[in-house]
Amino acid sequence: MYLIRSPQRTMLLSQNTEINTSCCFAHTCSVEEAFLDMLKAVMVFNSRWPAKKPFLIPSDEGIFKEYEEFGVEDPRITFLEGEYLITYNAYSRNGVRIGLAKTKDFRTLKRFSLITEADYRNAVIFPEKFNGLYARLDRPHSEISPWSVWISYSPYLPYY
Repeated sequence: MYLIRSPQRTMLLSQNTEINTSCCFAHTCSVEEAFLDMLKAVMVFNSRWPAKKPFLIPSDEGIFKEYEEFGVEDPRITFLEGEYLITYNAYSRNGVRIGLAKTKDFRTLKRFSLITEADYRNAVIFPEKFNGLYARLDRPHSEISPWSVWISYSPYLPYY
């Protein structure tokens, strides 16, 4: 993976990595210099980054093992209350759920919740609370509301 940076957008591109990738996405956000280092740590295989393996890989223990058995993808990072929150898609025979993990240093990772029922994707936590509540955007993938974006609020981060 490598980064191409322009004034309009930063893009991740896949090229000759040892990680099996099937697609690449462009994101739009306000980019700080520190964010570029975090992005390399999470999306990971950059020859200039000292990590020898991806930062976010499917878990091999606990409940997360069951819900990440087919892989993890699409991490989205938010700095909130002194730590980085990472939402990501967790794939398994039970469908796609959104996992929530946190880190302070991008060397250790603590998964602490699956924050959706099956078949939700593309979640992000807002970097500030609204009236004391955490806020989350996500995209349910169902016949009821295909391709829509939902917002939800919670007083306690792992539960929505």
